[in-house]
Amino acid sequence: MKNTMKIYSFFLLLTAFLGCVDNCDTSLSEQTKKEFKEIQAICEQYIENNIATTEYNGTAFCSCELMGIDNNNIYLWIYCEEYYLKDNLLEKGSGLFEPISLEMDKNNKVINYSLPREGMGYTNDLKIIFPKCIIESEDLIGNPSEEFTKKYYERGKSLGEKNLSKAKIYYKLNQK
Repeated sequence: MKNTMKIYSFFLLLTAFLGCVDNCDTSLSEQTKKEFKEIQAICEQYIENNIATTEYNGTAFCSCELMGIDNNNIYLWIYCEEYYLKDNLLEKGSGLFEPISLEMDKNNKVINYSLPREGMGYTNDLKIIFPKCIIESEDLIGNPSEEFTKKYYERGKSLGEKNLSKAKIYYKLNQK
């Protein structure tokens, strides 16, 4: 009886693990994109308040792009940029362009995040933080393909434009 329970417990654990792997959504259906749009502002606000840094006493603006979803984790590319005024001109300060994992609770509140470390631990951290399906679909490890490199720069340009737009609105409203 004990062996049967051990085998059954192992089977349940294995099924739960395999279920988690199978839940990884990188195809980003229209429904997934729609659901993310509803919480995107929550994610960006959390990132601005808890992760982004400023070095020139400016304001951080963050934009993100959905890479995939696995259970209660959302995998994003984030681009945060600090903007500040110098001689009435908008200047760029510090920035961050990274993949990130946000853990959400059932009420769509961010309860934790994971970022890969810079330097030698980066690749190992990617393997720990992101499921294999995200690593593969985003070509995160190894020599990136030409397609990924193009996607990387296009993503940076698009998210950067959103940050600049947010900064222009913010500083225009605060200059009155």
